[in-house]
Amino acid sequence: MELTKDTSPPDICAIPGEPARPAGPAPRGCFPSGRRPGEPAGKARILAALVIRETAARFGRSWGGYVWAVAEPLGGVVLLSVAFSFIVHSPPLGHSFAVFYATGLIPFLLYNAVAGGAMAAPAANRGLLSYPAVTPLDTVVARAGLETLTYCLIAALFLPALVLWVDEHPVIEPGYVTLSLALGAVLGLGVGAANAVLAQAWPAWRAVWSVINRPLFFLSGVLFPLHSLPDDLAPVIWWNPVTHVIAAMRAGFYGPDQADVTGALYTGFVAAVLFAVSGLAMVRNAGRFVQG
Repeated sequence: MELTKDTSPPDICAIPGEPARPAGPAPRGCFPSGRRPGEPAGKARILAALVIRETAARFGRSWGGYVWAVAEPLGGVVLLSVAFSFIVHSPPLGHSFAVFYATGLIPFLLYNAVAGGAMAAPAANRGLLSYPAVTPLDTVVARAGLETLTYCLIAALFLPALVLWVDEHPVIEPGYVTLSLALGAVLGLGVGAANAVLAQAWPAWRAVWSVINRPLFFLSGVLFPLHSLPDDLAPVIWWNPVTHVIAAMRAGFYGPDQADVTGALYTGFVAAVLFAVSGLAMVRNAGRFVQG
């Protein structure tokens, strides 16, 4: 009896080590020829699942992990703010250096955490990239979303408490505070996505970026407002988009004259271009991220 060769296409939904899927239509979530779902609802479910997985992997499955995830950076902000307040008694804006410093440090840390997490996300989730429904860009967006939620919670807990503690009661503008957090998140997402593409093509880029990123803390206005710089230096620092993230936060505490509408638009434009170009590169080179 002659055996016929099975020429049917492989089951892309099969999981190694699991029994074969019975014949019939592919279950929801499996897509022929490795195609991803185009509908927003399907993509939203994938991103939500990735965020939950990232949360469990990073913070553990107990409440203590979640509390520590917020308490660790929150403690760093508190210690640095208090330490600098003893060193510098007269801040460039307002009456409390702790408030001035915190309004610069929190948006900077948000940007830095989102950018760093997004860059590392494809390599950290390489095992998931073998599933057709998960793309490298999905892992980047999920990690960026988790970092954004964490630092938005830190800002909501720390900044109002700090203002009350130092007995400084500025007229807080929630719109500018929200704008700052949004700009920090999208800029970090764009920079992180670009770095993920560069790190995949050139692994040494991680070390190079670490060196480049180190002086950014001193060049982004964390310790000074942009308008206090000399006339020949301010235009140079203006091109650093992180400066406008911090300026928007300070505008929410010290008045709208601290922010530059053009700077905010410029920051959003830089973030959009970086994310669009990097996202396209990830889609076209998804297989390289799987191989590592």
